[in-house]
Amino acid sequence: MLELEPGLIIWTWISFIALLILLYKVALPPLLDAMQKREELVAQSLREAEDGRKKNAEALEHFQKKIKEANEAAQKIIDFARDEGNLQKREIVEKAGKEAERLMLQAKEEFQDEKEKVMRSIKKETIELVLLAAEKIIGRSVKKEDTAKIADELL
Repeated sequence: MLELEPGLIIWTWISFIALLILLYKVALPPLLDAMQKREELVAQSLREAEDGRKKNAEALEHFQKKIKEANEAAQKIIDFARDEGNLQKREIVEKAGKEAERLMLQAKEEFQDEKEKVMRSIKKETIELVLLAAEKIIGRSVKKEDTAKIADELL
């Protein structure tokens, strides 16, 4: 069956060791070099990815800060506009109230003036009618000067 031949075993060992030495000298350095380059490439890619992540995080933080500042500025503008609008509204209402009050006073004065004119006119006409009636009763004519004098005295 299986026989062990010492010459074959020695030559097999010698071939194996020679192949190992040949691989160690010829194939292993390029393999180790390729693995080292690959390791450096992966490490560099990881560093670049980490740098990119940091830059993205900084940019995100920067933009969030800018957005927050813009929102605050917009809110200030809105608040200012609201306050300014309320102030203008109060001023307009106040001016309208003053104008309405002025118009009411003016209307009252005009009404009072017209009332006095009408009252004077009514009194004058009444006096004239009374004097006319007195002329008819007395039967004599009253001079216009006397009529005017009596009317003025009665007024």
